[in-house]
Amino acid sequence: MGAVVSVVQNVRNLRAAIKDVGRMRQIMTILARHGFGWFLNRARIAEAVGIPPIESNLGAETPKSPTPVRIRVAIEELGPTFIMLGQLLSTRPDILPADVVGELERLQDDVPPMAFSAVQERIEADLGGAIDDLFLSFDREPLASASIAQVHRASITAQHEITDHGAPPLASEQPHEVVVKVLRPDIEDCIQSDLSIMHFFAARAAAMVPELQLIDPVGIVHEFERAMSQELSFHCERNNIARFARNFADFEGVHVPTLYPELCTGGVIVMEYIDGIKITECHAMAGIDPSETGSRLLRSLLKMVLNDGFFHGDLHPGNVLVQANGDIVFIDFGLCGRLLPRQRERVIELLFAIGREDYERVSDVLFHMGTRIPGVEYNLAAFQNDVVEVLENHLFGKTLSGIDVQALFGELIAGALRHNIRMPPQNALVFKAMMTVEGLGRRLAPELNFVEEMTPVVQDLILERYSPERLARDAADIAANLSGFLRELSHTAPQMLQDLRNGHLVIKTDIQRLDELVAGQARAARMVARAVLATGAGICGTLMLDHGPPVMLGLPLPSVVAFGALIAFLAPLLPDLLRR
Repeated sequence: MGAVVSVVQNVRNLRAAIKDVGRMRQIMTILARHGFGWFLNRARIAEAVGIPPIESNLGAETPKSPTPVRIRVAIEELGPTFIMLGQLLSTRPDILPADVVGELERLQDDVPPMAFSAVQERIEADLGGAIDDLFLSFDREPLASASIAQVHRASITAQHEITDHGAPPLASEQPHEVVVKVLRPDIEDCIQSDLSIMHFFAARAAAMVPELQLIDPVGIVHEFERAMSQELSFHCERNNIARFARNFADFEGVHVPTLYPELCTGGVIVMEYIDGIKITECHAMAGIDPSETGSRLLRSLLKMVLNDGFFHGDLHPGNVLVQANGDIVFIDFGLCGRLLPRQRERVIELLFAIGREDYERVSDVLFHMGTRIPGVEYNLAAFQNDVVEVLENHLFGKTLSGIDVQALFGELIAGALRHNIRMPPQNALVFKAMMTVEGLGRRLAPELNFVEEMTPVVQDLILERYSPERLARDAADIAANLSGFLRELSHTAPQMLQDLRNGHLVIKTDIQRLDELVAGQARAARMVARAVLATGAGICGTLMLDHGPPVMLGLPLPSVVAFGALIAFLAPLLPDLLRR
C-alpha cells in the first residue's frame, strides 16, 4: 500500500512539474550556470520531464567560487521559495557541513516591497473596515519587506489593548505604537508551484543519487512544506507569541511584544512596536551591561528548552532586541521549536553529562537522540571513540571559560553525521539555537560561559527528576500504564491460547536483509552443485583415458568430452574464487 501511495505521489509531483515547464527550465538553467549540472544529469531531471537537457557546462567560463558560495548565490537567484528553504536548512547543522550552513545563514530575503494599495486592500478585507478608521496613523513606507510578508508601522487607540496574555485594557486614549504585518496576497500560489517542483527534484535525487540518502531530500521538502503551511497563516505565529508571553510572564528582564487580537487574522497581525536595538549593538547603549545582557540571554534560552520545551527557532541578532531599560525582546515568532517530554529529558541528560565530563554518557545519549537509517549497520564503539576524542579536545584540562561550546556542539553533530546518525529536526533546531545564543553571548562578553550558566539549571532539573513528588508521579504513570496493559491482556490472552490450541496462531517475523541472505544461500547452492558436477566429470574423464580410439588432442574422445564438461562447470566459479 505504501508503495502505491508513493507512486501516486510521484506521478502527481511529475504532473505538477510538467505543468510549469517554464519555471522548471528556469530552475535547471540557474543550477547548471552555477556548476550543478552534474546533479541534473545524475538525477536525469530533463529526461523525466521530457524537455531538452540543459548544458552542464553552462557556467564553465565563469570563475569558480567555493561550492558553499555557489549554493547560496544559486538559491538567491532561484527566488523567495528557495531562499526560505535555504534559511530552514541553515538550522540543520546535523545534515549539512558547517561551511554550507554558514553561507546559508547569509541568505538575503531581498524582495521588492508591495504597493501600498495592495497592503491597504488586504488589511481592509481581513479586518472589515477602512484603514483610516482602524488606525490613527499608518506609515505608507514599510519597515521591512520579505518574501512572505511586509511590516508597516502604525498607531492605534487604547480601546484595542486587549491582549492574549491577560493584560487589561488601558483607560487612556493615548496612541500606542504598533507594527502591522501583512501577508503577501500572491505568495501562496508561488510557493505551491515551487513546492511541487521541489518534491519532484527531491524524489529524483533520492532515487538516482544514493549518496544523498543521509540528507533525506524527500523528508526535508516535507518538513519545509509543513513549515510553510504555518508561515502562510498568522494564526500559528499569534499562538506562539501568546504562549511565549505566558511562559515569560514572571521572568525578569525578558519582554514579549503585546498582541492586539481584535486586529489579528490569518493574513494580518498587529503587535506592539518595540523601540530597541539589535543585541549585538547594545554596547553603544548607555546604562546597559553587556555581560548581564548576555547572561540573561543564555538563561532565557535554557528556560525555553529545558523548562518549557518550547523555544524560538531563529535567534539571529535581528530577532533579539534590547530596550533602553535593558530588557531583552524576542521578535518574529514564525519559526518555533517544540520538544516532547522525552526529547527534553534527553537534552537535559546530554548537558548534564557534558557538565560532568562524563564522556561515555555523552556518546550514549547522543547516539540515542539521533535517527538511524534502516538497513545501515552502526558501530557504537567507533562512534563512542570519536565522541570521546572530540570531548577530550574541548574539555580536558580546560577551565569553564576556556570551553568553546559552539565548536564543541558543531563537532559532535558533524561526528554523528559521519556515522550516518541524523538528528530529528527539533533536536537539530535545539543545537542550532544553543550554538547561536552561545556565540551571541561571547560577542557581548567574552568571559561568559555557557557551561557555567547551564550547570546550576541542569542540576536543579536533575534533582527535580528524582524528587519524591516526581518519583511518585512517575510511579503513578507506570502503574496506570501497567494496569491498562493487564486489562488488555486479560481480554487478548484467552483468545491467543485458543488460537494456539486450534493451530491458528500466526507469528510473523521480519528479518532485515532477508533477500540478501536468500540470494547468498542460492549462490552457495549453485556453486556446490557446479563443484559436484565438475568433480564427477573429472572422475569420468580420468577413468576413460584407456578407452582407445577415436582420439582427439591425444586423448580418447570420451575423456575430452568429460574434461570439457569439467571446464564448463568450473569456469563460472573462477572469478568468485579469485575474489575470495
